[in-house]
Amino acid sequence: MQALRGDLGNVREELAKSAEQLQQVYDSHSYRIGNALMAPLSIIKKRRR
Repeated sequence: MQALRGDLGNVREELAKSAEQLQQVYDSHSYRIGNALMAPLSIIKKRRR
């Protein structure tokens, strides 16, 4: 039972670490620039109005 709790703790730590890394990617300028470049022009035109 202790081994399972230890494994569960490790999984939780890995998930938290992955979530933090993913949030860093979402917050990065490169990600935002990439999204802007991939957006259809119609969406960009609507935002300017």
